[in-house]
Amino acid sequence: QDHEQLELDFDAGQWATNATEDGHLTTRTYVGIDGFMVPMVTDAEKSKRFEKAKARRQRLPRRRGVHRRPLARRQGADQRYKEFKLVAMYDQDQRHKLMRVTRHGPDRAGKMLRAMAEDIHLHRAAEVVAVTDGAEWIAGLIERNLPKKKTTVILDFYHAAEHVHQTRRIVYGEENEEGKQWAGALIDGMLHQPFDAWWEGLVKTRGRVRAAGKRKSLDGLMQYLLKRQEKLDYARFRSLGLKIGSGPTESGCKSESRRLKGVGMRWTATNAEAMMGLESLHQSNLWPTYWQSRLKAAA
Repeated sequence: QDHEQLELDFDAGQWATNATEDGHLTTRTYVGIDGFMVPMVTDAEKSKRFEKAKARRQRLPRRRGVHRRPLARRQGADQRYKEFKLVAMYDQDQRHKLMRVTRHGPDRAGKMLRAMAEDIHLHRAAEVVAVTDGAEWIAGLIERNLPKKKTTVILDFYHAAEHVHQTRRIVYGEENEEGKQWAGALIDGMLHQPFDAWWEGLVKTRGRVRAAGKRKSLDGLMQYLLKRQEKLDYARFRSLGLKIGSGPTESGCKSESRRLKGVGMRWTATNAEAMMGLESLHQSNLWPTYWQSRLKAAA
């Protein structure tokens, strides 16, 4: 991947689907972006390991004429967990999928996103659909790196529903039946009605609440939803045959990090990224392509 050795035969211009409003055939590519945490070896842990290795070496008997290489003191992470960035591109039925991970920040993730778009010939797709959570850095990547005219941006429905339930717990309590009915009605309205219809009910709820903490929670929810109004038109998105959930991306984050989260495991950023590079090949069904490229390189 880093050395451009994978000769991909992906073509978004051929990722056809008839999941459209009137059943006509179109080509559609979904883009998912997310971040997830990986346990890291901290610099303090590195120092302890270095001192232990140094003490073991000092206890070993010295042999005449044998030169010992000096121990390398490698730098560890400044925190116990670091966020890695994942980008996934897939078709309507997920028969084709390309997934990659970077240990670097949003700028490198943007570069990776552009490279993946070139690899699958994203410009040939008639429709591009970005289904993500509401993180600002993800919105920035989409704004800067995907074609604006044919990209539909959707806030993952389950993230929106999660925000509603968080507010419900604060305003009504954990097990309050009235609160559950309120949240259910609001989420159902988001799913089947235009924005103005269910927004009016949310405004009325805000007007009935008097406690400062509850008002603050409702204000936070309303600001979150209002800022992403264009990404919440779920009734129209569904009528167009678009998926409104980021399940493939969430699943990718879990599969990429699963190997790295065993009991007691800690990783350097380079090694973690290398392990996830192998998992990315597996998730993208690229193992045969990888081995073919290695055989060509060897020849």
